[in-house]
Formats: sequence, structure tokens, C-alpha cells
Amino acid sequence: MALVEKHFGVDVTRIFPFYDEPRKAVYRLDVAGGGPLVVRLFPPDRPIERVEGDAEILGFLAEKGLPVEEVVADLGGATTASLDGRAVLVTRLIPGGPPAITADTLEQMGAALGRMHALPVPAPGSGHLARRAGSLPREDLALGREWLAAAEAALPPGRRAEHDALRLALEATHDGEDLPFGLTHPDCHPGNMVQTPEGRVVFFDWDGVGQGPRIAALGVLLYSCAIRAPFGAPTTPDIGRVDHIVAGYAHHASLSAAEQAHLADAIRFRPLVVAARTLLETAEGPSPRPDDEAWFSAYDRAEEVAERTVAALAAAAPQPLR
Repeated sequence: MALVEKHFGVDVTRIFPFYDEPRKAVYRLDVAGGGPLVVRLFPPDRPIERVEGDAEILGFLAEKGLPVEEVVADLGGATTASLDGRAVLVTRLIPGGPPAITADTLEQMGAALGRMHALPVPAPGSGHLARRAGSLPREDLALGREWLAAAEAALPPGRRAEHDALRLALEATHDGEDLPFGLTHPDCHPGNMVQTPEGRVVFFDWDGVGQGPRIAALGVLLYSCAIRAPFGAPTTPDIGRVDHIVAGYAHHASLSAAEQAHLADAIRFRPLVVAARTLLETAEGPSPRPDDEAWFSAYDRAEEVAERTVAALAAAAPQPLR
């Protein structure tokens, strides 16, 4: 990590890989006389301007008091660096561990997302703050359709029903492009959050942060908390967790009637697309795991979660004076 030592003026004493793959890597760096750092090395095809946008938006959110990672600038004040043509982003390590799924932490998650969604949408041409986020339903659903098409020829007859069910669900899922946009986390689930020793929930992994349909991030959060999370130890589904998320969210933001009408689509889209990718990856063999074990397989519970969310929103709304 000579680059970090040179550009950031630190003495690295230990390196620990969180994630180390040829295209992308994330490391913890312990430094002499200071707190640990997190270094992200991005794929060569990710433009440095995109990573500069991540850093700019993170700085903006921190100024607004949102629970986000702190970006570390180098000695020249730059928030990103380049290593052999690959963008590098350095942040301070958030102390703590995976958040406990309790009423308090769920409310914190909902409140943080509501605060983001309550921020004014900047006008076009406002720089990175106005850019489109990554991993939105429109692009993800298109990928899901491509993966299903690629898997179709290789599937054995006994797995045609899986393919057909996914195809129909993908075709029926609205992408939210005509709904209100806001600044939003592209992968909003507990696996991308840390609970500090003081009990504060802080979000990380902001790659691709930007503007998108607000209910997309809310849908991912609702599914991953109430039904199944993509990472960590499995938890028993509990629709009641929705109420705590909504309690935090509704304190800062509300959903339009159109957003409420398409909430099930926002809850369904991410597990549905991952199910399509998994079908392609396993097309030439038996189903990889029983349906009741795969985190993404319960996408058909989206309507149930949406109904509970709408009811919780109604209960949270201010009641007229009598």
C-alpha cells in the first residue's frame, strides 16, 4: 500500500483484506498514530469520475448529518487516487459490527433512508449530485431478462417451470421510472450497515450512489429486513419489522399514492433479478438449493410486505383534528 502511504501521509502497519478479487478489492489498513482506514480498489473499467462522484455525494450526505462513511482526502486535498489506471477511494473504518435486527436499529435504517429521500432533487446539470444511481430497477430488470434468455436453451425439462415463473414475474414488475426520484443508496440492506458500539447504525458501500426511484432502495430494505437478507446468518421472516422501518422513514418522508401502488414491484425486483442470475448459473444442473433456503426465492411475498407497509404509512400519517 505504498500509494496510500505516499498520497495520504500515513504509515501502514498492517493490511487485512475484506474482499480481494482480480477486478475489485477492499482492504482494512491499520496506520501508526491513527484510526484504521478502508481502501477500495475499483475495476479498471470504472471511470475515476464515477468514484469522484461517490466521494462528493458522501461528503454532501455527511454535511447533512446522515450516517455515512467518512471520506479521507489525500495530502493534496483530492478525495480519490489512481493506481495503474484504477480508481482508489479511502474512508475511515466504522467501528462496530453487523447491526442487530431490533426495533431501534430498524427505525434508524428507515429514518436514514427517509432523510435521504427528503433531500431536494438537484436540477439537471448540478454535477454528481444529479447523476443517475447504479443498480436501479430499469437496468437490473433488463439484466434479469437477458439472463433468462441465455438460460432457456440449457435448462432441462424439469426446470422449465422455474424459468416461466421468473419470466412472468419480470414482465409484470414495474421499473419505477415514472415515480419520484431522490438521492438513494444503491444496495440498501443490513449487510451494508454497521452498528457502532454506541448503537448507531451507519451505512457503507456507496458505490454508484445517485438519483433513482425512491421506492427502489426502500423496497430492498423492506425485503432484506422483513423476509430475508442476502448476507449474514438467516433470520426467521417477520413482517412486523416493516412497522419499525416505516416509523423511522415516515418521520422524514412520505410516499405518493403512485409509489404506494408500485411498492410491491420495488420489494420484488432485486431478489427476482438475483433469482434469474442464479437460474443461468445453474441452468445445466438441478436447482442449487431448496426454494425455502435461497434468500431471493421469497420474492412472491412482495405483495404481503407492500400491504403491511401501506398500512403502517397510513397509521404514521398525522391524523386530522376533530
